Amino acid sequence: MNIPPFRKRPNGFLKQPGNHCAMIGIDIVGFGAAERDDETQRHVRDAMYKLLQCAFSSAGLRWQDCPHYDRGDGALIIVPPTRPTVAIIAMAVHLRVELRRHNRLHSNSAQLQLRMAVHAGPVHLDGNGLTGHAVIHLFRLLDAPSFKQLIAGSTADLGLIVSAEFYRDVICHNIGLIDAADYRPLSVMLKETSCTAWTHLP
Repeated sequence: MNIPPFRKRPNGFLKQPGNHCAMIGIDIVGFGAAERDDETQRHVRDAMYKLLQCAFSSAGLRWQDCPHYDRGDGALIIVPPTRPTVAIIAMAVHLRVELRRHNRLHSNSAQLQLRMAVHAGPVHLDGNGLTGHAVIHLFRLLDAPSFKQLIAGSTADLGLIVSAEFYRDVICHNIGLIDAADYRPLSVMLKETSCTAWTHLP
């Protein structure tokens, strides 16, 4: 899977082949719904980016330091290896707060429900964008039918899925800051991917 080129000058760390980075995949649930005309779609896209920037700032992550790639109805965001990966979970907490505030103030068609996937691994930058098994795995988690079904049956503003590796290395090693017991295993089967990931839907 190749991701479209970064629209701004990429941070230097991406120029190092196979650099191990944490990555976030975001998708707007129901973006193409019939009740969302072009103007509404532009509004919810703008809102998503504004809420992400606020959540990143609240978690101590500089948005401008994190290369981000637009996906039409979502985004791919790379977190520099110099930043603590646990900050991503703090960002998710702040994002839920921002989403809750946004949804209280907007009509049904302009409300936002997001799917968010988190993984970490080697990332490669070429002339067409980002590639590598880690990037592919991230989007297998984000687009997994089982995860989409879980979100569809939930009223959560944000559904979070993390890879087994991220759960083991980050979630389970930050006792006190994160309660690993809040996460539930989920079978993911999509194309060549068959694995167990971990979800959190508050």
